[in-house]
Amino acid sequence: MGNNFRIYRIKKWCSHRCNRLKVMIIIGPSGSGKTTLLHSILADYKSGTLLHPDELFSVVCEQVKHAKLAFPPRIKELLMVDDMDEIYKSGFEFKMVLYRIIKNYKGHLICCFNSYESAEEFINMFKKNKKIVVLNAVKIRRGVIRSRARRLELDVDDNEIERLLKCDDIYDLNSELYKLHLKRQLEKGRKDDGDEGI
Repeated sequence: MGNNFRIYRIKKWCSHRCNRLKVMIIIGPSGSGKTTLLHSILADYKSGTLLHPDELFSVVCEQVKHAKLAFPPRIKELLMVDDMDEIYKSGFEFKMVLYRIIKNYKGHLICCFNSYESAEEFINMFKKNKKIVVLNAVKIRRGVIRSRARRLELDVDDNEIERLLKCDDIYDLNSELYKLHLKRQLEKGRKDDGDEGI
């Protein structure tokens, strides 16, 4: 699968007990090993729960029916959700209820998405205590780079993308993109100053 080191790090992350919500978002295209990875984690954490989109939908609807904005007691300190993209095709109201339930959860939550674009809305809901893992898929990582660059209104060429692909994690990538953004702003400022002098 080529993700052994990531499996080790994810299991280590899961092993730290916590009394607050911690979110991990795993991004990788179909066939990149997301489901295999979740089953591998589940084998080590018997108290963990793995849900598919239809199961999560049923759990949320059942809790709402009983006027409870929390996961049921059977979902303990580790919840994993596969194919979260399917949930994010649901209506706005359902997503907001799900978000409220997630915010009340005190444990580790791992959600899998097929692309950064489909995960972005979910990622933006959490300002802290989140970790993003991109499985060995260059196409996905290129999408992440382009998406982050667009936010900074930054055009990146193929050479810059290749250099940015070497970043170890999303925080390094954000730092490098921000440096590139500042560099472009300085260059633009110098060019504007030069034009004024003509």
